[in-house]
Amino acid sequence: MAETTSEGLRIDPSLFVVVKEQRLSILREIVANLSAYEQLRVRLSGSVYVGDYRMPGWSGALPFYAFSCQKHGLVVNYPTGYRKQLLCPHCLEEG
Repeated sequence: MAETTSEGLRIDPSLFVVVKEQRLSILREIVANLSAYEQLRVRLSGSVYVGDYRMPGWSGALPFYAFSCQKHGLVVNYPTGYRKQLLCPHCLEEG
C-alpha cells in the first residue's frame, strides 16, 4: 500500500526493498570482480579504492572501497558520515 508524503507524493514502500536488494546485488558483484592484487591490498592496508559507482536512484557517483568485515569477510561500500567511516552494508542491513 502506497504512503503519501507531506508534499503529497505517493511512495510505495516495496520499491525501497527492491532498491536495497539491487544495491546489495551490485555490491556483491563488485566484490566478486576484485582482482587478487586488490584483495591482497585489502589484507595489507585495510581498504582499497575500487572505483566510483552510481547506485539505482542516486543522482551522482561516489567513491567505493573494498575492506574486510569481521563477520562478512570482503565487502565493498562508500565512506559514510562526517568521519567517512567504511561500514559493512550487510551489517547495516541486519540492523
